[in-house]
Amino acid sequence: MIVAHEQSDCIDANANVDEIRKHNHSQIEKRRREKMNLYIQELANLVPMCNAMPSTRKLDKLTVLRMTVQHIKAIKNSAALSDSVNRTPSFIPDQIIAKLLFQVRINPMYAFHFIIY
Repeated sequence: MIVAHEQSDCIDANANVDEIRKHNHSQIEKRRREKMNLYIQELANLVPMCNAMPSTRKLDKLTVLRMTVQHIKAIKNSAALSDSVNRTPSFIPDQIIAKLLFQVRINPMYAFHFIIY
């Protein structure tokens, strides 16, 4: 009977270890989900499309991620377009452009001189 009692104690100890492991795993998983939810909420606060949604409707995570991707793509396209539009021709040095802009500021009619000729 002593052997049966020792086996019972061993089984109880194993059961306790398993319960502790499950509890620890649950706590770790809960913290992971909480962090993920905080980051998704932070994304929702940063993305204008998410802020434009009525406050009565809670956005689901997938919608927040989808809107975030759309917003980042729009910013990326806008930056690429802006870069291509705002580039000055490489054959005109920046100093000359600055001088011409300064002269136009002083005398706006100076700009017409270049348009006519």
